[in-house]
Amino acid sequence: MKFDPNSENLTPQETALIKAAEEMNMQLRSRAHLLSVIDALELSKESTDVKMSYVLALLSVGFSAVRARKRLGLHKKTVDSWRQRNEDNRVRYMEAKSRGELMLEETVLLAAQRDPEWAHKVLVDRDKEKDDLEDKDDETYDASVFLKKKKVDPLE
Repeated sequence: MKFDPNSENLTPQETALIKAAEEMNMQLRSRAHLLSVIDALELSKESTDVKMSYVLALLSVGFSAVRARKRLGLHKKTVDSWRQRNEDNRVRYMEAKSRGELMLEETVLLAAQRDPEWAHKVLVDRDKEKDDLEDKDDETYDASVFLKKKKVDPLE
């Protein structure tokens, strides 16, 4: 069956791809296509806003927040600052996360009909993985936090 973005009966995965494509102003055929587009980027030349559009796309197709930001080479503090910059960024981030969760839930619900133990294990492992990845998060020194708290004088 061919993917029809104008269909009224879109799956959560198809909806996530459409939303991600709109966010990045491009056409996406699949999750694999999104990953290949990201892999072709020269991350060092991209702005945080551009990288965040890809993070949102990854979140929309079911990536965890940690894996999405690490795939784009972003630190947790950078993502947090971007989200807090304005209400629109916060809303877009939460919507993308919600779409990703819906996609995961649909997948697990369908799988649970065939193998409920596997479905349960996926959910438990995902929560454990999220905790483990957050614990291993790099502690990169971010001077901007100290500048905002007036603990360090800015360079002149």
